[in-house]
This record gives sequence, C-alpha cells and structure tokens, in this order.
Amino acid sequence: MQRPLLVLVLVLGLAIPTAACDSVEGLAPLLQPGSVLLLGEMHGTVQSQGFAVRAACLALGAGHAVTLALEIPVQEAGRIAAYLGSAGDEAAQVSLLSGPFWTDRYQDGRRSEAMLALIEDVRMMRRRGQPVRLTLLDTSVPPADGQSRDQVMADNLIAALDASAQDVFIVLTGNLHSRVTLGSPWNPKYEPMGFLFTRAKPAVKVTALDVAYPGGTAWTCDSADAAGCKVRAIRGKGDDKGVRVILHPLEGGFHGVYNVGPLTASPPAAQGAKATSGPK
Repeated sequence: MQRPLLVLVLVLGLAIPTAACDSVEGLAPLLQPGSVLLLGEMHGTVQSQGFAVRAACLALGAGHAVTLALEIPVQEAGRIAAYLGSAGDEAAQVSLLSGPFWTDRYQDGRRSEAMLALIEDVRMMRRRGQPVRLTLLDTSVPPADGQSRDQVMADNLIAALDASAQDVFIVLTGNLHSRVTLGSPWNPKYEPMGFLFTRAKPAVKVTALDVAYPGGTAWTCDSADAAGCKVRAIRGKGDDKGVRVILHPLEGGFHGVYNVGPLTASPPAAQGAKATSGPK
C-alpha cells in the first residue's frame, strides 16, 4: 500500500468566511433551545458551511448552547476532538487531515477546505469559552445500502439530542438526507435521515431547509470514478438578493430554503488524497 501524499491547506490561508454574526432575515425564530435546523447542502461549496457557522454564532450570541452536526464518519471523532483541543497549528492540522475520511480517493465534496474551515471556526468558538459542540453523524463502516446509512445518521442525531436536549441543533448534510418526508426524486419509498429523525422525535421542533443559489461552481463528482470529481459550473435554483431564510408550506421534504447567493467551489482540504493508490 502506498501512503498518500498529504498536501496541507492551512486554514488561515483559506478564502472561507469565518464566524460572522451578521443577522439573517428569517433565521432567528429557528434558533430556539431544543430545536433542530436541518440544512441541506450542495457538497463541495463554501456557502453552506459559512451559513451553518453564521447560524451557530447567532444562536450563541442569543445565549443558547449549540450542537453542530456534520456528515462526517463517527470514526473521525478522536482526530476532530484532538484538533478542537489543539492550538490549531500546522502539526494539529496535519494530524487531522491524515485520517481516512480526508484522504479517501473519492473526494465527493464533504472533505472540503470549507468543512475544514468550519471545524476551525468551532475550535475558535470553544477557545473563547462558548458552549458549542460538534457531533458526527456518518459512518465509514459500509452499511448494507444507502437506506441503512440514513438510519445510522438518524440514530446518531437522536443520541446527540438526547445527550444535549436544550441545545440549538444545526445539522449540515447533503440535501437528500435532510428531507423530512418519505421519498426522493427517484425512489418514493426512500426514508431520509430527516424523515427517520422526525418520526422518532415527533415532539421536537424541526425545520428543514434546502440551499438556494442563483448558480456558481461546486466541487462535484459525476460518477463513481474518483477521476470524475472536479470543479464544475452548476445551474441555479435561487436568487442573488441576499442571504436569508424563506419558509413555505412543506414541499419536497423541506419547509423552505436558505438563500446564500452564488456558490463557490471548495476543493478537497487534503489535496494529496487524490494521489493515493493501492488498497485503503
């Protein structure tokens, strides 16, 4: 097995928005203790991670404890905890990015510079003494099928909520998993993580928002081949009239959208992961 060549991307050098606390139209009522905000994202972009951090910052500013939940395998919890407790220096980042999640050959956008910057923002919040937790939802142990993976993520979210029931939960996953109704565009029987969670926790206030944008770029994969992952232009499904939340009657699994403006592609944080060869 050939070891991957890890190319470090220092967080301080990233053009990623940090924890700005500017208000967002329509967001404050969704950031209540014990509530869950499901944010569906387009993997491999900057803006959704920035929005999640902004929401966390606003909730903390209102005096609430926050749990940020991410679509990262729980098997990375030790490395992430070590990073959150570190000085955020080069050695700490090298250690974090050496994990199999970050160095996977298939860079699907979840392992982005923006995701690394989000984790760094959480580290800085915790360093300032703010009550923010990071919980991981996914698994690197291959489930029987995609449906089983959504069940794993729902179970992990339920456990996190049970442990910190008065936190504001901000959950960032791909917008297939964040739907709160049965079905997907290609499978009417599909049970997304959001649907499974709300079925198990009917008394919890849950708001599911899909990301909206007028276009832009994203790091995406067009096949199961790792070579098909790269920066691409994407069509829009929103406007460029400012960052805001727009609620509507439940439709397509979502209660509304969070508009973020044009998307910007975020490449893999561990650039050298693409050079990995041999079995993992």
